[in-house]
Amino acid sequence: MLKNRPSFEQIDYTIRPAKSIERKMIGEMLAHLRVFRPVSDYVYVGLGSTFFTDFVLYHKLFGICEMLSIEKETTRQHRVDFNIPFSCVKTEYGKTTDVLPRLNWDKPAIVWLDYDGKIDAGTQDDITFLARNLVSSSVLIVTTRAENNDFPAGNPPNLELRLALIRKALDERVPDDLKPRHLSNLGEVIYRLTNSAIKQTLSEANAARQDSTRIGASQIMHFRYADGVKMITLGWIFLNHEDTRRYHRSHLSTLPFFKSGSNAFRIQPPKLTFKERKHLDSQLPGALADCPDVPRSDIAEYARLYRYYPWFTESEI
Repeated sequence: MLKNRPSFEQIDYTIRPAKSIERKMIGEMLAHLRVFRPVSDYVYVGLGSTFFTDFVLYHKLFGICEMLSIEKETTRQHRVDFNIPFSCVKTEYGKTTDVLPRLNWDKPAIVWLDYDGKIDAGTQDDITFLARNLVSSSVLIVTTRAENNDFPAGNPPNLELRLALIRKALDERVPDDLKPRHLSNLGEVIYRLTNSAIKQTLSEANAARQDSTRIGASQIMHFRYADGVKMITLGWIFLNHEDTRRYHRSHLSTLPFFKSGSNAFRIQPPKLTFKERKHLDSQLPGALADCPDVPRSDIAEYARLYRYYPWFTESEI
């Protein structure tokens, strides 16, 4: 019975450490959009659910006031609306494939399609629609599950079977160069599928545009993490010729978690006590001394993530 309930009734999205780290890193990346215009001038479109965590963070960080959450759980409308955090957050109910075409895409937008399920034909339709309609300096972020068992291939794996399942799930929206040998890791499959969809869509759209108005997509994000379930997040910025020159002044690529290819930034927060973290924080940034019985690999990973690592405490408000 529980499995039929929406994800926000099964998972507390406020206490997922890897997701929290990713959300803050994305926020730091979005701050670099100021080379185009104030980040507050962007439209933010996401999938807020009942927690609206990213909406709260980016409104507070940047002052974005034009914010829209697409909600598929029409039977939970009263609960979702009750939890809207600010008056500037609006909601549209329905599937993303139905809602996205109803929206106005004349302004630069930050769109985070933070799906809680596996990749399917609907996600591919959303990606291609947005690649065709987002204006220059817009950002598209897509998060999906990356669990191999979403497309079970048996043991030992039958990769031909997995390819058949993926073709069925995506309604044949699969590039010809995707072969069974590519399917041992679903994250790699998702990477190839999404980038191929964007590249093909822009090629078709640009054929009808003049040189000055043609738009390209540059990948800026590739996160992998697991708060119980393996997830992948990919992000692109869409740029015309003029904005490409501005983009090079953004220094976005200097961030340590900027990723423009198949090599992902993996978020694997170590499990440390409050006292251990305080001990390590007192030495950061800089070389770390040993922390009693904490593996050096955990210390090194914490040093890489500590600026974004969440603190979870119990309190009564």
